[in-house]
Amino acid sequence: MQPGNTVDVKVSGAPGAQGLAFSKAFARGVAVLRPSADASTLQGFPTVRNVPPGTYTVSVQVPGGARAAVASLKVAAPESVTVAKLTRHGDSTSRVRPGDTVDVKVSGASGARALAFSKAFARGVAVLRPSADAPTLQGFPTVRNVPPGTYTVRVQTADGTVTTTFRVR
Repeated sequence: MQPGNTVDVKVSGAPGAQGLAFSKAFARGVAVLRPSADASTLQGFPTVRNVPPGTYTVSVQVPGGARAAVASLKVAAPESVTVAKLTRHGDSTSRVRPGDTVDVKVSGASGARALAFSKAFARGVAVLRPSADAPTLQGFPTVRNVPPGTYTVRVQTADGTVTTTFRVR
């Protein structure tokens, strides 16, 4: 589970027209549970907010019942981002200079694409798409004519935002 995902909270055998689900992981802290389509459960779909990785308790309160812990929700660590100089022979550890193409990789991200933003990139943004081996999203922006220094790369994925830095020398 990543921040920004929607979760399905279900309570079976609960009387009443609605209930409440509480968790520090939910965007509003609480979700209203209403009868499901077949009326066999109370159900709600809260969004997980931008919370640190960890395990979060979900408690539910239904009419006539006390609040009780019913489940836990695990939020995964954010994906990692790497930026490396790209050469004809692959990634290189040599220094990045203006005009170089860099390889931006995001691991642990769901979705078909992501966007990488940096003032160092020629267009300011790079589209990241699934790599050949598919577990990563990848893009190849060109570094524009910027002064030497450290530049931040912010990547926006379906799961949230993650940042890293790289140096132009």
